[in-house]
Amino acid sequence: MPKYKIKTKDIEDFIEAKDRLDSIKIFFKQVKATWPKYKTALGHIGFSYELNGNEPIPFRIVPSLFNLGLIDEDEAIANLIKLFDDKPLPRTISEYRIMLMVLADHDKWLTEAIKNGKNG
Repeated sequence: MPKYKIKTKDIEDFIEAKDRLDSIKIFFKQVKATWPKYKTALGHIGFSYELNGNEPIPFRIVPSLFNLGLIDEDEAIANLIKLFDDKPLPRTISEYRIMLMVLADHDKWLTEAIKNGKNG
């Protein structure tokens, strides 16, 4: 099986997977299994690289952490507000809550098998 590099903020992991999308799923499985190790080292965006130098695939981290139950809604919204350098006003919190729900729904494919206890 090929190896892929996952890179985000303070993390650089090498993962064996069938393809780059699978490498992202496996990465989130590792994150869930060892959450304390990753909690302060993750950024908002991650990248999956093929080791032969092809263009990376970027992926969102906050919606998947929310989907896995590793962060709650308030923490996820605070992370999105920080990402966009916005102010936590009632109107913006409401807008970011909607954004979180849309992104979390869009990214369910990454985390659904992990959340249900299956091998992603």
